[in-house]
Amino acid sequence: MRKYRFWYHYNKPKSREYEQPIMTVHYKGQCIHTKSIICDVPTETHRRMKQPYMVVRGWAEDICILEDKYDAAVVGEGGITVDDDIKLWGRAPLWPYDVLRIGEK
Repeated sequence: MRKYRFWYHYNKPKSREYEQPIMTVHYKGQCIHTKSIICDVPTETHRRMKQPYMVVRGWAEDICILEDKYDAAVVGEGGITVDDDIKLWGRAPLWPYDVLRIGEK
């Protein structure tokens, strides 16, 4: 299966909005907010010329939703991917997921 570049960073504005730490994962042109990340693939730090200046990046085949209070029934039955959610809604949701797993199928 094809691997796609992803990168993530701490999101200070969203963290202030939700009053808890929020990470943003960038994957396939989408910005995905989450409270927690489980990363099962190798990563590296990367310095950028614009904000955010320091990110963690890698290559992944898939990003799965492990916990989401809004889709609890679907996620609890074996999980869905972020791609499935984007196909359903047309974009990544505005609220943060509880836990995302970045890895390979």
